Amino acid sequence: MLSSLKSRKRANDRLAPNNFITPGVLWWAFDKESALEQYEKSNKSCRKPLDYELSKFNNGVVALIDEIDKADSDLPNGLLETLGNYSFTVPYVAKAINGNKDNTLVIITTNNERALPQAFIRRCIVLNMFIEGSKDLKNNEEALVSRLSGVAEAHATFKDLKPAFIKEVAKVIHKERMEQSNQNLKPSIASFVDLLNVITSVSESPENALKKYNSLVLKKDINEYVDE
Repeated sequence: MLSSLKSRKRANDRLAPNNFITPGVLWWAFDKESALEQYEKSNKSCRKPLDYELSKFNNGVVALIDEIDKADSDLPNGLLETLGNYSFTVPYVAKAINGNKDNTLVIITTNNERALPQAFIRRCIVLNMFIEGSKDLKNNEEALVSRLSGVAEAHATFKDLKPAFIKEVAKVIHKERMEQSNQNLKPSIASFVDLLNVITSVSESPENALKKYNSLVLKKDINEYVDE
């Protein structure tokens, strides 16, 4: 009888809800110590920051929530307490998870594909990203080329490409944006970086690679690469 009770207790301990809770990005950013503790309780069933990253947490933490407009519609409202108080609670966890406002920065991006709640926006400092000197990005080639050239300059992997060539690639991006009627398919900064990555990864000259692969990267058009 006693043995049966002990076995049942061990089974209940293994099935305790607390053993299946895994800390996410904001938990790690707000409270590294309790996140590590919960990580051990969950049998290390989730990913954690690398040890050398954890050692730098006291110097400050940046957490990125990218493209929140593509997440579930209730996520922004679910973050109201977290962003307003730098604190949140987790079911079955005894204490609140508290962040440090002085050394924690939460960056949230959106493509404005869906309106965000005003209560959520009020808890944020809003920075609209745009190309300087351009009120009409669609038609301003000079501003777009300048912006994309700056993006390429910031990437060490493109340091061997000549500035004049990078501008030619940027002009291709502008041309495709002007010709593409479908807003969702218009080349973006990411498309520009993808095209440069392809150009620098093949054995052909940059000029030939640009001519050969720009349709594949920008239009996702594989027809000319498929044998009939």
